[in-house]
Amino acid sequence: MGLRDYLGGLVRRKTPQPLAKDVYNLGIQEKRNVQHIIGPVLYDVANQSTIVRTCITQLKTEIFRRGYEWEKAFYKICEDCSTKHDKETDVCRNCNSKRLRLPSQDQKIYAEKFFEGYVNKSEQKFIDVLKQLESDLNIADDAYLILVKEYYLDNQSNVALHKIKEIYRGDPLTMYIDVDEEGDRGEAHFTCLTHRDVYDADPSAKCPECGSKLHSVHYVNRVAGKNQYFVEGEVMHISKYNPSRLYGMSPILTLWSHITTLIAMENYVNTS
Repeated sequence: MGLRDYLGGLVRRKTPQPLAKDVYNLGIQEKRNVQHIIGPVLYDVANQSTIVRTCITQLKTEIFRRGYEWEKAFYKICEDCSTKHDKETDVCRNCNSKRLRLPSQDQKIYAEKFFEGYVNKSEQKFIDVLKQLESDLNIADDAYLILVKEYYLDNQSNVALHKIKEIYRGDPLTMYIDVDEEGDRGEAHFTCLTHRDVYDADPSAKCPECGSKLHSVHYVNRVAGKNQYFVEGEVMHISKYNPSRLYGMSPILTLWSHITTLIAMENYVNTS
């Protein structure tokens, strides 16, 4: 059976496109984070302060001054034991195998082709999305990169293939990490790749709509009074200043008194 015949027998499914923020909802099962409680105030204060705005702009300018470039994940990799080597060698240091290969040039060409144009329907370049994430890190210390994927499922509802179609920035004020009582993500709730409104706590349950197996939920986007559930591999979460098991801690909180004092002084001068 050829690849085309194999793909023709699979079912296509797609990641939900993240919605824009309209309403503000608190979390349910997670510990309440300061970003979700006073998040809008953090962004307002950061945008009103000339000093903070200048610092964030300068950081972004320096970080993305030369754009971005692709780096090799390895110099050579062993095809027998998958050991990665970071320098020239003819023999694997782990199993002494001589079956070594170089990084695939086709993967780099595919990535460059995807990122050379717009990465989402909002006509954003990848560098623009990265700049948004950098601002989120400097304000909320939480950045979310959402990968909108297209899935190919087999007859048992297992993911046979998937392809990234779009890339978006997730709003730190509405994105939540779905965890259980011990703080482990992907263990509390499960959803269907076809019917994303399914939200079940039983890992062995089936989708009530199509009978497919459920996949673990890792992130939730609570916006416009609705919940969007994302499974493993669809969201990348980053914290820059205070990385932890779950959320980061906004650096604006450390400067809160200084920033609000400067804003008050500027308002006083303007009023005078």
